[in-house]
Amino acid sequence: MNHVHETAYPALPAEISEGELRAAFTPSATEIRFVYGQFRQAPIRVLILAQLKLLQRLGYLPPVSDIPAAILHHVCAVLGVRPVPRATLVRYDRSGSKSGHQKVLREFVNIRPASAQTYSWLDTVADDAARTKTELPDIVNVLIEELVRHRYELPPLATLSRIAAHARSSLYETLYRSFVDSLDASQVERLDGLFVSDTGQTRWDALKREPKAATPP
Repeated sequence: MNHVHETAYPALPAEISEGELRAAFTPSATEIRFVYGQFRQAPIRVLILAQLKLLQRLGYLPPVSDIPAAILHHVCAVLGVRPVPRATLVRYDRSGSKSGHQKVLREFVNIRPASAQTYSWLDTVADDAARTKTELPDIVNVLIEELVRHRYELPPLATLSRIAAHARSSLYETLYRSFVDSLDASQVERLDGLFVSDTGQTRWDALKREPKAATPP
């Protein structure tokens, strides 16, 4: 699987500066009015607004229990409410209301969740990208770019990595089959002969051996 730093997949920095908290995680007056008009409980308002800002910043919704404390504390400070207990975060992640809240957030920012049809489309995008890109992170980046352009919520990086790896593997298999099918019987026999070993070493071993360093005359 690709690591986040190898691709353009959005991720939060290990430490979030005060400047980024203010710039990226301060709810606007419109967003606060929207959330206050939808939800009554203060902890839920905090969690909804934190998720909203993360969706805008990252393009996907991580588990609430994974939201950095600095972001939650910042949103609480903006709203003038008490910090949300850790137990509340865990309980909310397990609640049935979470998916409904996130549906409201996606509609608010006009981002669509990925569906089975989306993944089928991504397979086609990855197949096309694999024809011109050999590195898996580059194929993943094409998928991310297309998802963002069509306003889809980003699936997990592991999912995009699997799609990219399958596309590249399928292309290599197609190329291999095309090459093999182009050979006649005598060529196949010659190639097979490279891997026949009577002495523990094949002719292929000899061909791929590194040449010895040149010696002075």
